[in-house]
Amino acid sequence: MNGMKWVCFLLVTIIAYSCNDFIEPDVFGPTVSRGSGYARRIQLNYSHADSIEAGNFAVWYSGQNRPSDSLISELLYSLNYLRYAFDDSIRFQNAPVLQQRFLAPWVVSELLLKVDDTTAHKINLGQYDGWNRLDEYLRPAYHDSADVLAWLDLHFNGFLHPRRLGELYRQLPGVIDWEENLIFLGDWGAFPIYPSFDGEDWSYLFTSGTGLGPGSAWYFRYVRGIPHYIGVWNSGEPEPPWWIDVQNGIDFVHWDGPPH
Repeated sequence: MNGMKWVCFLLVTIIAYSCNDFIEPDVFGPTVSRGSGYARRIQLNYSHADSIEAGNFAVWYSGQNRPSDSLISELLYSLNYLRYAFDDSIRFQNAPVLQQRFLAPWVVSELLLKVDDTTAHKINLGQYDGWNRLDEYLRPAYHDSADVLAWLDLHFNGFLHPRRLGELYRQLPGVIDWEENLIFLGDWGAFPIYPSFDGEDWSYLFTSGTGLGPGSAWYFRYVRGIPHYIGVWNSGEPEPPWWIDVQNGIDFVHWDGPPH
């Protein structure tokens, strides 16, 4: 398996996850203190793709094993209010910038697991019960058969972080190693969207590439609950004045949640 699998974006987009039924406390949602003058939220209609995107985004951004429903709701609303407010008015190569979907650098709710030969044999026969030591929501919904190198894919329901799963599964009997199922970030699919949260409002940097290197980047910032388009920075141009606002040090691939 060479230590990893590459997954096509088109396959990732059709993966469906069930909704979370577990809430972990964090600093988002109803616990956020928003003073007077904060814009009242409008009613938006969400698609299934919108909900999947917000769940995946929340897993990546939080770094938690399972993000809170409140964080998912925050991202769902703020991303889609941007799309509602600006529609397709901001374009790149004749395509609306805001149609880009967030895509994590690895498959959410999936884990690559390497086990010893005895464990691989038990798994293939349906006789391995090591993961029954974990809470039910942390057990695989289904899994592939272990291959000749004793690697297998575990697939989970809900929105779960593969690194947190790997840390738990590494402690189970017969497990040797684990890896995230990495996604190839090419120049033809969805790209990173870099978020920032100041305790009250979200900001987003939409990109045209796999990072903050060459390419274009569009900056959107909420102010008191109202989205604003701040501007675009194209590769080769001088840094715009607002660039200092988005230099948040996020390493997209290795990001593991905001500091606490």
